[in-house]
Amino acid sequence: MRLLATTHVPHWAVNGAVMSSGYFVRDLRIFGDFFDEVHICAPVLRDELADDAVAYPERYTLTDCPCPKGGSFLPRLRRLIALPCNVLRILRAMRRCDAVHIRCPGPLGLHGAIALVFSRKPRCAKYAGQWEGDLDQPIAGTIQRWLLSRRGFGGPVTVNALWNGNRGHIFSVFNSSVARAQLERARGIAQSKALENPTRFLFVGRIDSNKNLGVIVQAFARARARAKTGRDLRLDVVGDGPELLSVKRLAHELELNGSVFFHGQMLPQDVWRVYADSHILVSASSAEGWPKTPMEAMCYGLPCICTNISTLPIILGDNERGLLVKPRDVDGLADAMRRLATDEELYTRMSRAGRKWVESKTREDLMIQIKRILEEAWGMKLRTPDWMKNDV
Repeated sequence: MRLLATTHVPHWAVNGAVMSSGYFVRDLRIFGDFFDEVHICAPVLRDELADDAVAYPERYTLTDCPCPKGGSFLPRLRRLIALPCNVLRILRAMRRCDAVHIRCPGPLGLHGAIALVFSRKPRCAKYAGQWEGDLDQPIAGTIQRWLLSRRGFGGPVTVNALWNGNRGHIFSVFNSSVARAQLERARGIAQSKALENPTRFLFVGRIDSNKNLGVIVQAFARARARAKTGRDLRLDVVGDGPELLSVKRLAHELELNGSVFFHGQMLPQDVWRVYADSHILVSASSAEGWPKTPMEAMCYGLPCICTNISTLPIILGDNERGLLVKPRDVDGLADAMRRLATDEELYTRMSRAGRKWVESKTREDLMIQIKRILEEAWGMKLRTPDWMKNDV
């Protein structure tokens, strides 16, 4: 069987290999591993590979669907012009596939949804953004949420939403990139995790306006000033994005050059090593679906400090596995950082509770759930990965 997937995430074709961001490759394979072949419709870049790019298995192929970036008039016009051409490209690819998977929100998710109007192929969608609540998001995202919420979409939609069970064709699922093998490798590190000097805070993610890294840097500066005498604090930043330079300038203005370290984009295996060396994960997002980084951090015994939005209160167990703060609350975030970095009893309790909770939220558990959803909705048997044959 052959799956068609549409996404706006950039891809590369290098010497016959199909490549993309390591995190996205692993995420798409949660669906793609149930098929013998996977064809991807995505923007294909000709420039230098991203630092975290990895290859898919050989059974993955690619069609270029351009998706100009930017929020100004010209990129938006180019995206509008590209829409009918991309819909035609997707329809041509669809003829050679047995099922269709669209990734939303994003321009190619919208293009895929439009193409599906002209097809009766089995279909499914993943909405990776925040599904519920009042959101300030591009109109394309609002349109996609509306399209996918209609029963007329004709297939299951998995959403990173509140954990309140299934709602018709919409399935609320947890989101995990933590494999069982990784969980086991991290066991010893998590069991011995304790506060040290310096205490290392960690941010992992795209550095854009939604992630509010500037808020974290400001809060970090205040937390350092409020910490106990002799307690040194450090902030490691893993990721890249449009706000990187402005955040670096802010760190310099706050005289944090010796305390805030920018590591750029990293391959997943390198990020795991950073988790192992860190103590506390910090996130200040304004909007989220079901973010992976808190669960990855918990795998290594890191308590998390996150905003009280979307699924994060569930992930942190309403302050049982970490501390919740209001979005853009610099003082509140600074106090949470100081508190968790200086209260050893609180730190140890949250570290152990987070590790215990994440043990039942592995990538394999998610794949078993996704396979069951697709087979029941489509009425067909899908490919069973070797590891799953003795598991289900």
